[in-house]
Amino acid sequence: TGTYDNATAENPIYTASTQDVSAGVVTLTKTVTGTGACASSTVSASIALTISEEPTVEAGAAASLCSDAGPYTLSDATIGGGATMGTWSLTTSPATGDGVLSSTTATATPETVTFTATVPGDYILTLTSDFTAPCVAVTDTVTITVEDEPTVAVTSPTATICFDDMFTVAGSTSTNGTIAWTTSGTGTYDNATAENPIY
Repeated sequence: TGTYDNATAENPIYTASTQDVSAGVVTLTKTVTGTGACASSTVSASIALTISEEPTVEAGAAASLCSDAGPYTLSDATIGGGATMGTWSLTTSPATGDGVLSSTTATATPETVTFTATVPGDYILTLTSDFTAPCVAVTDTVTITVEDEPTVAVTSPTATICFDDMFTVAGSTSTNGTIAWTTSGTGTYDNATAENPIY
């Protein structure tokens, strides 16, 4: 059901339709009708045109992960059109990045591949389709940003005060998060979100 740019030309251009793509093969026939004394004669020749569907690929949406998150499944990935397989690769990493893909071989289910990294920074993953000639492979990328997990430390896990004294926390540290001090007792903090409050 495709169309010619000029169906009476010697060598026209044929544009395939979506139905042609679904069919896979269409027959193009050139018919020549004689003139003059040969007006009742016709001859024809045909071309079997195989149409390969263009591959499509989608690597999925960008994501942000904590460095302690463990394996992240690339579940948004899809392949389609003429593609039957997809291959993941890690194309960009931070300077000391440690990102690892669970598979870097062609797979029919790229959405089941996982990515793991603990070093903070941006990782760019590329999903590449397979193809049937004369079509070519297509690619898409997704950025995975890994962020530092929070840390916390206190100078000493034990301390002693007299009942009517206040205890000033000293030397405690934390990074990459918000602070919330709690108690197993019923006392109060002067600021329960401070790095080193008074209790």
